[in-house]
Amino acid sequence: MAVVGKFGILSEAVKIKKSDGSVVDPAEETTLQLILDAISENNDLLQQILDKINIWVNGETPLTLDRLLYNTYYEFNTGTTKVYKNGIRQNEGIGNDYLENINHQSFTFSEENLITDVILVDYIKV
Repeated sequence: MAVVGKFGILSEAVKIKKSDGSVVDPAEETTLQLILDAISENNDLLQQILDKINIWVNGETPLTLDRLLYNTYYEFNTGTTKVYKNGIRQNEGIGNDYLENINHQSFTFSEENLITDVILVDYIKV
């Protein structure tokens, strides 16, 4: 995998040809611009890529004051939270371990956690 700036580009997945027919080397500085130019010619592909950029949040430590109610940094899409307590995935829903709150930025555990419990959450941002 070649890295251009913050972007990792799989040379096998992205093959862009120059006007002379040669394949662009992913290590070249101009590669990202060439890729963006090629993608911009296909608006559907561009929109799909933009829709996928920075929507996943993984391993976030949510904020809490009372060890029952936890707040995420960003709003999440309903049904996308994956909450882990001490590395064990918790079950969402009534009668289970936690519930997503209607504000789309917090969830509530059914039982208070210990101060030593490690809570992490994955989710898809709105």
